[in-house]
Amino acid sequence: MKKVYLLLFSVLVLSACSQDETATNSVSEASDTVETSVQTSESSSSETTSETSTQSTETSSSEQTTEETSSAEDEEDFPYAVDLDDFVGGKDPAGKTIHHQIFETNQDDLPPDITVNTKALNNFGKEISIDLTGGEHLHYPVSISSVPTKEITLTGDNGEKRDVEVNTEVKLENYEKNDDSLKIEGDTYYLFYNDEGTMSLAARNFDENPGEKDLDSKNMVEYVQEYPNSAEDTADEDTEETSEDNSENEEKAEEYYDSIKAAWEEQQDYIDSIDDPDIKQSVQTPYSAAIAEATSLQRENPDDVEIIKKSAKKVVDGE
Repeated sequence: MKKVYLLLFSVLVLSACSQDETATNSVSEASDTVETSVQTSESSSSETTSETSTQSTETSSSEQTTEETSSAEDEEDFPYAVDLDDFVGGKDPAGKTIHHQIFETNQDDLPPDITVNTKALNNFGKEISIDLTGGEHLHYPVSISSVPTKEITLTGDNGEKRDVEVNTEVKLENYEKNDDSLKIEGDTYYLFYNDEGTMSLAARNFDENPGEKDLDSKNMVEYVQEYPNSAEDTADEDTEETSEDNSENEEKAEEYYDSIKAAWEEQQDYIDSIDDPDIKQSVQTPYSAAIAEATSLQRENPDDVEIIKKSAKKVVDGE
């Protein structure tokens, strides 16, 4: 009987051990499964992160390449375009930054000066001011844009004709309150860099091709940037004058400066007194008033043209 009990006890012990081993194996297998799952998840996450990083890098590189390509294409498409930042100069007498340049011609029977302002008080934000020989000043709102390369023919400041390739178009826009005595609304002029490295404006040949006729792009006139020299160049020229001439010229320069600056300030005060924005846009700018005064002084004092120009430059530069 004892043997029977002993046999039964042995069977029970063996059965219990077998169950423990099975449970242990199950736990071990489950642990291995979890670990494998974690490793797989981590591997997948790493691959996803790596892929995302690669895609981000490729996108950034693609955007940079696109931007560089676009810039290169602009230079390729408009190789003769003028940078409008070149119109930004010093300060005017009111302390405001100047955004205009004067262009002039030595040709007879033509308006002597044309001013291009890239920050004007009109709906287009830009303006051309034409000074006529009789002292009259005409103002036209303009739009300036880059266009495909075009070849025009113009008479240079030296009187010789030449062909020029251009990309910067200046279109004279219509303005109902504008005095268009030249009948040139809708004209298209062009800005370009000349051989001296300064800017030039190709405008209508007002003498041979008046406003009553269609604009002839093969018979235009070059207006050259009026003040290309730096203050340092002007100072070098001044040192070449004698002391006696300097003293006399300084007195004249001061008188001309005061007269030109007074014209600027008077026109600025007039503009400030106007409440109607439409009227304010249509009147002469202080800059144009100063240039008109300088032009008038040059006609009255032909021997002092250079002195007057230097005085005018000081006024428009805000000195």
